[in-house]
Amino acid sequence: MAADVTECHRAERTLQRRVSLEALVASISTNFINLGTNALDDGIDHALKAIGEFAGVDRSYVFQLSEDEKTGSNTHEWCAEGIDSQIENLQTLPADAFPWWMEKLTRLEKIHIPRLADLPSEAGAERKILQAQGIQSLVAVPMVSKGKLTGFLGFDSVREEKTWDEEDFALLE
Repeated sequence: MAADVTECHRAERTLQRRVSLEALVASISTNFINLGTNALDDGIDHALKAIGEFAGVDRSYVFQLSEDEKTGSNTHEWCAEGIDSQIENLQTLPADAFPWWMEKLTRLEKIHIPRLADLPSEAGAERKILQAQGIQSLVAVPMVSKGKLTGFLGFDSVREEKTWDEEDFALLE
């Protein structure tokens, strides 16, 4: 009986979270539909904040690749209170300096790093920059336009290690 009640509560929380997620997506979508082109940057910043807070992350950001895909830059960022911004440190970075990361993104795979210690040895360059930013865990979701990788959305957990579940991925994607 207790297991049934526990399962019912879990299902109810999942349903409530899904309804909240759908409301958030609808709100963000409506906001973008009504934005003029001169307000697009503010709209992106607002969306990063809303998604970051909903997902319980410390930092959310847009990282765009250059047209030739040789460099990338952090173009938009939201940070929770007390979390240092990294946007100034992440400009015009050479894409080939992060081979493991770029290989996954080029295959349009999301990157889920629950613990930096679990990164494979071939991700040494990535580990170094993530440690320098104090990141404990992260998710990066590829941004694609017309079938081509244009960058990624990043979601960092700085204060604690975090594992995202499939429902979280649905939001972040």
